[in-house]
Amino acid sequence: MTDEMEEEENRLRETIWKDIKWLQSSHFSTGTTKSKLRPRTIKYLETLRMYLQCRERMNAKYIQVDEFQTIAKFSIEQELCIERKNQQVSPQDGNPPVSTLEELYAAANLALPVFKQTIQRLVQRVCKECGGGDAVEIVIPPIKARYRAQEKARNDYSQRDRGPAISWLYDMVRGSIKFTSANQIEKCLEILQKKSYDDTIRIVKAKNRFRNPTLTGYRDLNICIQIVVNNDSSMMKHICEVQIHHKEIKQLDEELHSHQYYEYFRSYFAGGNDSLKDRLEDLKLIAGGGGGGMTTTTTDSSALIRLLEEGFDRDVLINLPSHSYLLQEARLDLLASYFCHDLGEYKVALQLYIKLLEVRLIRSGPRHTAVRTMYNHIANIFRDQGKDDSAMTLYRRCLGMEQKLLDTEQHTNIATTYKNMAHVHYHRGELEKALQLYEKCLEIRIKAFGEEHYDVSTALHYIATVQRSQGRYQDAMVLYKRVLSVELNSVGPDHYDIARTYFGMAHAMQGLGKLDAAIELFSKCLEIRQRAFGEDHILVAYAYHAMAVVLKDLGNLERATVMYKNYQEVRKKTLEKDGSVATNDAHDGSDDVLHIVHLKDTTI
Repeated sequence: MTDEMEEEENRLRETIWKDIKWLQSSHFSTGTTKSKLRPRTIKYLETLRMYLQCRERMNAKYIQVDEFQTIAKFSIEQELCIERKNQQVSPQDGNPPVSTLEELYAAANLALPVFKQTIQRLVQRVCKECGGGDAVEIVIPPIKARYRAQEKARNDYSQRDRGPAISWLYDMVRGSIKFTSANQIEKCLEILQKKSYDDTIRIVKAKNRFRNPTLTGYRDLNICIQIVVNNDSSMMKHICEVQIHHKEIKQLDEELHSHQYYEYFRSYFAGGNDSLKDRLEDLKLIAGGGGGGMTTTTTDSSALIRLLEEGFDRDVLINLPSHSYLLQEARLDLLASYFCHDLGEYKVALQLYIKLLEVRLIRSGPRHTAVRTMYNHIANIFRDQGKDDSAMTLYRRCLGMEQKLLDTEQHTNIATTYKNMAHVHYHRGELEKALQLYEKCLEIRIKAFGEEHYDVSTALHYIATVQRSQGRYQDAMVLYKRVLSVELNSVGPDHYDIARTYFGMAHAMQGLGKLDAAIELFSKCLEIRQRAFGEDHILVAYAYHAMAVVLKDLGNLERATVMYKNYQEVRKKTLEKDGSVATNDAHDGSDDVLHIVHLKDTTI
């Protein structure tokens, strides 16, 4: 490093230190701040602790009942290829699957007694070879209720392009077996795959959750089998579902009420099971404890309050070996992110990010990208709190560092900072300034990723939203359609970002006076948000409100009233869950559907 470069680095380090001192003096008092968490946050942390204990007990129980994990290692052959799956119910081999709910129920009623006999013979054979038959339990419930069948077909299979949606319902006829030993379960799997046992049984698909347990650590087997049903002179094939449990694991699951943890965290984290699993793995890392002056191994509220009030030992963290430091740094970064984005505890998140900025400056130096990342994180919190001036100060500082330190003005990190600065201008109502910065962001991302990349579609979405706010509805629709095309190819039709695009398109259609088209798009948005977030989420409430406004304008006061009441109910529940007090920022102040107005749209 030349003397000139070293001098420039020292100036940069001095500037960052000044920013740290300003942040510390302006936003919290180091060492004396009492981190008072809201009751909702304390409940969250306590539920997290109980969830992690539940997983640990589930894992320990499985090791106890299957010491060498032989069930998890068991390979199950699935005999029917994917092209045959939609032949799930057939009057005779080669004919098309059922096409109506009535046909499905007629087939299920014929298959149910055959399925019962099949399961009973299977269990008898297993117990004959392994013993312990008296304690094995078989449960065969009634055929799935009609409303549940219709709901599942609509929500899960309506997008399937082969066969009617109801022909994919494999669990109309279903049952469960609770075995008392791992040996019995292994023997059951062996028998099912033996053609010499019963060549009319074929395994269509199998899910070995002893190998890949649920989010709560529960383990079982879910197997769909095709059976042959002979009825007088005709023959048909029907697919049924059988769940295979270990009795002790099932009993522990019922004792711990493990599913309640899934439902609880699902209300915080959007997306499907894979997304929720990733987030819960992050929480497990946060809870992991370790060195660096942070030796707590739990995430109960008292331990975290001590951590946040006393701080972590900066000197110890700075001098850790590289691997240990990176692990602890990741833990603190995730912890700050969860306090900010999931719990709305901005003060706590800010305190952690400022401390991390200080540590990263000392550990990695002023030129490191991790330092600039902290600037963006802290500025984002200020923006979310409505502290636009403080946010813009830090965004500009970050942009200046990026323009000096990065090799090119076209770096994607610079695009991200442009986007963040544009967000501030948008929320201030400075639409032209926001548009200019979003366009700069778009230009860089197109050069970096190409036209069809998801990050490009996100930048296009921001521009479309500004155009919509300017009353340029036709221009906005052109961009929203481009966004939707990329998103459908990138994340699929059920992702919550698709709902955001439908929401924007619906508002544009509303602005164009095409109210029927707007209602259709708001309805699509609502359905996706309900699946992604559950019913009691503020974004679901906003969709209800938007539909109520359009329905009122269409003169359909009956439906508008229903939607508006749904909005009020969901909004009330979300405010109660958050421990918040209602404000006019998120509510039009009216209890009469005839007087409802458009909510101020700050969605970007």
